[in-house]
Amino acid sequence: MDVIRNTKATVLIGVTATKGLFNEEILKQMANNDERPVIFALSNPTSKTECTPEEVAIATNGRGMVATVSPFPEFEYNGKTFITSQCNNMFVFPGVGLGALVSKSSKVTNNMFLKASKALSTLVTEEERKQGMLLPNLNDIRNVSLHVAKAVAIEAREAGLGRLLNDDELERIIKKAQWEPHYYPFRPGKAG
Repeated sequence: MDVIRNTKATVLIGVTATKGLFNEEILKQMANNDERPVIFALSNPTSKTECTPEEVAIATNGRGMVATVSPFPEFEYNGKTFITSQCNNMFVFPGVGLGALVSKSSKVTNNMFLKASKALSTLVTEEERKQGMLLPNLNDIRNVSLHVAKAVAIEAREAGLGRLLNDDELERIIKKAQWEPHYYPFRPGKAG
């Protein structure tokens, strides 16, 4: 508590699997430190998460933004619906790999991950932020991967590690390279 108070922390990252570690006192202090404190309660399973999204909403009067690894259902607080972002490596890693491959980069750098995370953050809409979301909706993962891959490919080019293609050409190649699942109908016992 002393560290959170004295440093005026604005972000908490929990990876301890200690249920209740981020208690009401700590969460209220986070709300005193920042208008929109960010809480990453990343321990699995839900029974061991440092706090619940609802606890964050109550302690911060709905101002806290939360991401968890485990899925939590949406909930109502003060007449407002809150949706918890599920923090998952699928938001970044497929796009980083795709961007590195498409750009033909000789390596993946820390700056590529930084550009990937910045691209990811731009995809959260204002409406999603109002619902307390830190990450885009998982249903938009294909678009997320496109933007992350493009940011990585551009960084590879700018760092002298990737192909010298313009942004539009990189995007075209990335879209073409994205895997599109196609399921063929199957009926047992019928030749086809």
